[in-house]
Amino acid sequence: MSKKHITMMAQAVKDYYSTAKQTAAQIEKNNARYREDIAEGENMKARQQLQQAKWEAEAAIREAMEAGRVDAEKWGELNSADLTDDAKFLQMDITPAQFANLVERYRSNGTMSALLLQYGQRRNKEAAENGAVGIGQYDTSDIITVENKASVYDKFAMSALDLISRVEQVDTFGGGVDSPMLQASIETFGEPSAFTQALFDLL
Repeated sequence: MSKKHITMMAQAVKDYYSTAKQTAAQIEKNNARYREDIAEGENMKARQQLQQAKWEAEAAIREAMEAGRVDAEKWGELNSADLTDDAKFLQMDITPAQFANLVERYRSNGTMSALLLQYGQRRNKEAAENGAVGIGQYDTSDIITVENKASVYDKFAMSALDLISRVEQVDTFGGGVDSPMLQASIETFGEPSAFTQALFDLL
């Protein structure tokens, strides 16, 4: 699954930020060019246009989030065509190490991931019932699911909306169109980093 929906969120944030910078520059020009009452009228028009741009950016972000969640659901649909011969191993007793290898191999396969999750949970339950909790544990935490794949889009959408809100927070640390910190965050939003790589690995 591609990161196209996150790219769409990033573009919405960048477009709004660009509009906000242009608006701030226009307001500064209006204040220098016109007398106070006329400048205020022009500035009101500019702020209304900026507010409209904000609404459109927020809508685009939410739309991208929902599209990502739909893609996650489609990825998780069981499909017999996605079954491989390795599924036969799940009818046998395999070791936790062999299980981990299969988990890594099928990270992009929703059907096989679902089977592996079911197998791991069943084996761990059997171990717990036999008093062997923690011994030979089948680690299911790395198995990609519809839920954690969809959550990636939720988290990026929340971050995108937060960046947009910070554009207006001129009296807040790291806020306002002139903030180098905010500008850097917007420029790199949607790109893999030490903080976001784990999320991208789920896509």
